[in-house]
Amino acid sequence: DLVLSDIGLGDGDGFQLMRAVRQKSQVKAIALSGYGTESDKRASREAGFDAHVTKPVNFDGLLHVIASVCR
Repeated sequence: DLVLSDIGLGDGDGFQLMRAVRQKSQVKAIALSGYGTESDKRASREAGFDAHVTKPVNFDGLLHVIASVCR
């Protein structure tokens, strides 16, 4: 299983979502975001994401990240 979540959500954000998920599960998770600075990536890791992918998403690159996270 894998959580693939945008950071910008309509009723909150992906950081809040991931913190809630981490309280119940250690499922692998990848953040998607239009923001890709080092501080953005660090915020994703601190929230519990295993990886951070910056938009626009390259499909082959995303498949590579999924494979590396799900090992």
